[in-house]
Amino acid sequence: MNTDRGFLIVASVYKPYLTAAQMLADSIREYCDIPIVLFTIDEWVNDSGNFVFDRIYGGAPYSRRSKLWALSKTPFDTTVYLDADMMVMSPTIDSIFT
Repeated sequence: MNTDRGFLIVASVYKPYLTAAQMLADSIREYCDIPIVLFTIDEWVNDSGNFVFDRIYGGAPYSRRSKLWALSKTPFDTTVYLDADMMVMSPTIDSIFT
């Protein structure tokens, strides 16, 4: 996986956040091929919907502050954090890195 730039998404606490994160990743894939990683709690690492991510990391705290924890662990040189409950609706999403 290219670690120059990528998207980081976090899902913790409520299972609908994981579903929303998967939908967000799928919407990113519609427009670009930039790596997407998910940080989540251990019990959700092997969820069948996680195929949309390039890499899944477990160990996230069961907390609403998991996003702060995950940012310090990003594998990318340039990271764009997106809340799980977002959707990409523009083909220019990759321009966020320029």
